[in-house]
Amino acid sequence: MPRLARCARIFLCATLLFGSVSACRGEVSDADASAEWRLDLTPVLSVGDTEDSDTAVFGRITDVRLLPNGALAVADGGASAVLLFDSVGTPLGKVGRRGRGPGEFAGQISLARRGDDAVAVWDPSQSRWSEVKLGRSEIPLLPDSLGDAAWAHAGVVVLGEGLVPAWAPSLLQTLVDSFPNTKLAFVDETALLWVNRDAAMHEWVAYAGPAPAGRISLPENFRPMQFRGDRVAGLLADSVGLERVVVYRFARPAGVTPSREAAGAAPADSGQRATLMSAMRMAVVAQEMHYASSARYTTRADSLSLEMPAGTRLSIIDANDRAWRGAGVVTATGYTCAMYIGLAPPRGWQEGAPRCAW
Repeated sequence: MPRLARCARIFLCATLLFGSVSACRGEVSDADASAEWRLDLTPVLSVGDTEDSDTAVFGRITDVRLLPNGALAVADGGASAVLLFDSVGTPLGKVGRRGRGPGEFAGQISLARRGDDAVAVWDPSQSRWSEVKLGRSEIPLLPDSLGDAAWAHAGVVVLGEGLVPAWAPSLLQTLVDSFPNTKLAFVDETALLWVNRDAAMHEWVAYAGPAPAGRISLPENFRPMQFRGDRVAGLLADSVGLERVVVYRFARPAGVTPSREAAGAAPADSGQRATLMSAMRMAVVAQEMHYASSARYTTRADSLSLEMPAGTRLSIIDANDRAWRGAGVVTATGYTCAMYIGLAPPRGWQEGAPRCAW
């Protein structure tokens, strides 16, 4: 990363950063997980294969969305565009381009489902929503916000459509006590909560309530971006790091019906937010110092020149030579503020600006 870009990022993050829930404690073991839901390693959909000239080659994939009709929408941050495919991977078109005018996107974009044949596109650089629909070349702006697509608790960032099941925050606090590598989760459209337990992000456990319902093991070099029904969509990297979008199917049993009761209002921060703002400001600077000496960001909080405020800790979800994402958490309560640096933030979020709780 060029020196000026790194300096600009430090300035941006520092500028943005200046601007109680009861935890259910308990021990959880791997034996608590239900039977494995078998994953079919033959993809039901794969796009972006470089050896196949009939499929797309992506610049930088920032988000993926499976639609109810089986179609696939891919946000390409390199081209500032959305690529559309049918249920077997046939290209349906590309909409959008880089810019700030109508039908244009200014930076890294993220997606959200909008009906059965459309996606809403969040452009954080312009703080605006647009709609991309199958079979339509126009990209109208949406007048209203669709809200946040993510929330955070106990140092875990939960992606999906913004649903916060009533039982989920206390469950996450319990899981983190037993599985410190739990840092990322997804909520699918049925309110099933998928939680990662291992540092490599291969093992995922599904919860339909406080008890586990099942688990799946994902392939190496596969990074999930969406769970939907009996499918998981994400990025599969080859031996040289080139990525393609892959969709796998798994054997989700019938009758797994999560409780859709939503959690109440987010817990009052009671001064915790200010503490975490300070902590995350220090984490941003510490990561940039590490980058200056190593040419990459780190996933190890203990390797940073950083002393977190008393009673807090830093959870780094993942990091590479371009970006990182992490969260500051108040250990006693699980109150969490999360942040993305160099990555397309979840729907409704801004890069470099922490979002707390839900």
